[in-house]
Order: sequence, then C-alpha cells, then structure tokens
Amino acid sequence: MSTNPGCLRNRETAPITAPEGAERDRIMSRMTSITDEQIEQAAGRVAARGGGSAAIARQAAELVLSAAGRYDADLQQSIFERIEARLTTLPAAAPAPKPRRTPMAQRAQEVGDWPSADAFFSGVMAAAVKPTLDPRLLLAANPTGLGRQIPSDGGFLVAPQFSSAIWDAVNARATSLAALCDQYTVTGDTLTLNANAETSRVDGSLYGGLRSYWISEADAITESKPKFRQIKLEPQQLVALVYCTDRMIANGGAGIGEFLTAAAARVIDAKLSAAIIAGTGAGQPLGLMNSSALVTVSKEGGQAAATITSDNTAKMCARLLPECWPTAVWLAHPSTAPQIWKLTGQFDPATETLLGRRIIWSDRMQTLGTVGDLSLWDPQSYALGLGAAKNDLSMHVRFIYAETAFRFTVAVDGQPWLASAVTPAVGSDTLSSFVTLATRS
Repeated sequence: MSTNPGCLRNRETAPITAPEGAERDRIMSRMTSITDEQIEQAAGRVAARGGGSAAIARQAAELVLSAAGRYDADLQQSIFERIEARLTTLPAAAPAPKPRRTPMAQRAQEVGDWPSADAFFSGVMAAAVKPTLDPRLLLAANPTGLGRQIPSDGGFLVAPQFSSAIWDAVNARATSLAALCDQYTVTGDTLTLNANAETSRVDGSLYGGLRSYWISEADAITESKPKFRQIKLEPQQLVALVYCTDRMIANGGAGIGEFLTAAAARVIDAKLSAAIIAGTGAGQPLGLMNSSALVTVSKEGGQAAATITSDNTAKMCARLLPECWPTAVWLAHPSTAPQIWKLTGQFDPATETLLGRRIIWSDRMQTLGTVGDLSLWDPQSYALGLGAAKNDLSMHVRFIYAETAFRFTVAVDGQPWLASAVTPAVGSDTLSSFVTLATRS
C-alpha cells in the first residue's frame, strides 16, 4: 500500500492494521519529531474554517497521521485530542475576506477622485497616446450599452463630479433666460404639474370658478370650486458638440476644463434661449412667441417704420398682469438699442433699465421693426423642466484632424404657465405674463 499522503482514497479499500513491535516504535519516534509543527498547521486550518468542529478536527488528525504512514486508532485519537487542545489557545477565526477587488479598481481607490476638470481632460488625452490607462476613467464608465471605457466604442464618460457643471455654467450666465425661469427637476421621463385654469378674473372666474362672499351672521355660503389644468414637461435632449485640438488639451494645463465647460454652456444657453422665446413645442420647449397666452400691442397710428415710442412701451406695461410686474424683464434685440436709448424719461442709462425694469439684450429676438423685437416678460411665469445632464467625449470622431470631440447633453423642456391671456375683472383688454410689440413697417 502506498504511503503517499495524496493517495488517501486507497485506505477506503485496504484494511488498516495496527502496526506492532519495531514498526510501531518507528512510527512513534517519527511522530515525536514532526507532530508539533504539523499539529500547529492542522489546528490553524481548522480554526480558519471556523474552528471547533470535531469532524473537521478529526479530519485534520487523519491528515497528520497520513504523513507518518500506517497508523492505528490510538494514534489518531491521540493526535485528535492534541489538535482540539491546541484550538483552545488559538484566537477566534478572522472574518471572511471581502471580495477581491480588481487591480484597476484597487488602483483607482488609491488614486482617489479627479481633483479638477483640467486633470480629467488631461487624463483622457494621455489615454490616447499612452499604453496605460488612468483607472479613474474606467470607474466613470457606463456598465451597460456602448462601452464608454473602451475608446473604440465612443470614448469615456465624464466623471460624475463634473456632470452638473454644465447647468451651473448656464445658470451663471448674465444673459441666461433659463436661469430666470421657474425651474423644476425632472427625474423620470415626464413631470406633470397642476396649473391654474383661469382665463378670466371676472367675479366667479378666479381659479376657474372660485368665489368669495360678504356674509351676515348665519347666512348660508354658496359653494364653489376651482378648476385646474395639467401641463406636462417631457425633457428633450439638447446636445452641444465642442472640438478641441489635442495640442490644446496637452498643453492647456489649468483652464482647459473651464474653457470646455464655458464653451458648452454658451452654445446650450443660446439654443435654449431661442427655444424659450420662439420654440415650436415639438421636440423642444414651447416658446413665448408661439404661446396662446401671448398679448401683442398694436403700433400707434401713423407710427414710422422701425421705431419704438414711449407710447409703445407704456401700453405694453398696461397689458402685463399686475402680479408679474415685480419680476418682469424686457427682452430686446440689440438693433432696438438706439430707439430705446432715445426714450427720455423711461430709459435709465445708469441702471440699464426701461421703466424700472431690467433689459436683457438678446440676438435671439427679432430685429427692429419686426414683431418680437421688444417684449415684456415675467420669467417666473415660464415652467422649465431640467432632466439629466451628461458629458461624453471621444478621441476618434476627429482623429485625422488631431481633435477630441466633447459632447455635452442636457435634457430640458418648458412652456408658459398660462394657457391663454386673461380677461381682467374690470376692462376688456386682456392681460398676460408676456407682452410683445406688433410689427412697425
């Protein structure tokens, strides 16, 4: 019979006979020289498995004895007792180890987050020319769909801490219309809001049917109830594509991240402002000029073409809903500036205001003399739903031009709170939160 420790299954078929005489003395002598070390190892293995199990300890005793050749039950029992005794002196088993992290993930944890947008964009550039890859680029990868961590699949997903920077940059722009709007965060595909359904403020029509009464003691109160309508914001994707030369990224150092974010914010803000002003509502926000709540003030009799008069602006103010006045602003195309500056007594050059309200110059408005060149608007009357913001980039779209393509995507939708102009409680000229001047030609 083999004495190889690995051939234990032979013992299942071969009978074990107790050694006698000189053979037993030889085995006992051998056990004396190796048992201490082997018992220590065997006891450690049992403890690592959770320790304390008699069955496991007995198996360990068998393994120890197998190294000494044939043995009898007395020897096995003796070793078993010594293993159990040794177990009582060992510390409790250590908790099971955590799942082993991949070397790349471990490295990313050691390096930490990107300290700045500059560092991130430099890391992307380095990935294009070096055989090794910064592990933080992989941690930002999208786990499903197109593999952002594989350059050939489209580049790298921008680190999460920079994803919201685009909206912050848009809102920080002095001429941003989006920053002034009544903003809501849309976490799903849509956001439904309850809106006031009133179209008239004649008594009995407020909020679509609410009434109030003066009553005497013990008079019955006539019931009334409001009416609401729902507006649904379904953010649509607005994408800005910015190209940057590889040399600029490699040599830009501090400032390249700010440059890219500012450039994206500028083009996104321009497109979004155009949609807020004149969006069609189909796959984009519904703009003010296409809203059924728009009020248009006619030109004066005999008024010259391409002019703006003090009567024009005064009558525009008269058509604005009174509660909108504190937050109202003027939207004006730059070509209207010479006319506005001539409105003595209305225009204040020191504060750049017209009749006390701020002027926002926008080349998204219509040119002088065309309807929409000058408008009075309360931005808080416009609901703007902001969805997810995401930045992606690729080193391959413009590879032959040595340029890296940065794609900034925001999801946004918007529409006016009002569904129509409102008839005042007294008078016939309708009022609105958005008033514009008719064509003067």
